[in-house]
Amino acid sequence: MEVDRLAPGSHQLKVWAGNGGFGPKGGVHDGISVLGNRLFVNTLETNKVFTLPIEADGKAGAITEIKLDRAIHNPDGMRSFGKDSVLIVEGGGNGWLSRIKINGDSGQVTPLKQDYPDGQFR
Repeated sequence: MEVDRLAPGSHQLKVWAGNGGFGPKGGVHDGISVLGNRLFVNTLETNKVFTLPIEADGKAGAITEIKLDRAIHNPDGMRSFGKDSVLIVEGGGNGWLSRIKINGDSGQVTPLKQDYPDGQFR
């Protein structure tokens, strides 16, 4: 439950962010994305999305949970989409693809495609 970083010129990963901010050790974060100067992380089992600023010096800022307008279920992969959104794959059933529009530390979840017939995203 941490994000590691390979700094320029380094040959070893070092913890960049975490220290319990994404949840207890042993959990799983399964998606990570950069949108502007912020990093977003989702957690598979606790169904949460977190953000933290990427400071000008490259250091991680404080971790904040994104308050979603509806629950998400088993978030998996995630990627940035446009200037203010992330796309997220949710599990359960045959799965679905949702857009989370970010406004500060809040997010509006909109399902885009649901119930993939064979459970595969294309």
